[in-house]
Amino acid sequence: RRLLRNSTSIIVVGLALVAASVVAVGLLVVRSSEADFWLAHTVKVQQAGEALLSEIQLAEGAKRGYLLTRDSDYLNEFNQSSGAIPRLLGELSDLVADNSDQGLRLETLRPLVDAKLAEMDDTLELDQRGERTEALKTIKSARGEGLSKSIREELFEFLNAERQLLNMRQEEASALRRWLAALIGVALLTAMVLTTLLAIATRHAVSD
Repeated sequence: RRLLRNSTSIIVVGLALVAASVVAVGLLVVRSSEADFWLAHTVKVQQAGEALLSEIQLAEGAKRGYLLTRDSDYLNEFNQSSGAIPRLLGELSDLVADNSDQGLRLETLRPLVDAKLAEMDDTLELDQRGERTEALKTIKSARGEGLSKSIREELFEFLNAERQLLNMRQEEASALRRWLAALIGVALLTAMVLTTLLAIATRHAVSD
């Protein structure tokens, strides 16, 4: 009877520990999945921001190239990039809908981008009307360069904030994985200890 009571106690305590470990592992799996989702989300936001910056720079370079060379390939490149910019800005806004700070940065950026697109379109219109000299003057105009500088600064600030968020989420995901591995190890160790204690109790019972 004493052996039975001891064995029962061992089983109850061991199963309780295993059950607690399993529940904890399950919760950590959920948290880890969420952390991985937000980590991937942050990477996606960063990629979209970099793509927007790239298209703005391509549009500027294509406009300048067309005005200097009159090569239609530059004009085609400008049309592609300038058409992609509003779409990328909209996608970026959707992606950061959960982040009010980044949303505010985009609200500051949007009118700058709109003004830059309008400035580049106006420049090309001047050229198409035969006012090429005036169009060329806009390449290094204070207004155009000022808009470009402000856009770069806002986007760099936006991307820097995303990099900080990415580092934080990477650390969080890594910490959760370490806890998950530790708890799995605890559950396995508890099961092994439980098995060993039962084996010892059974051997003693046989000896008695």
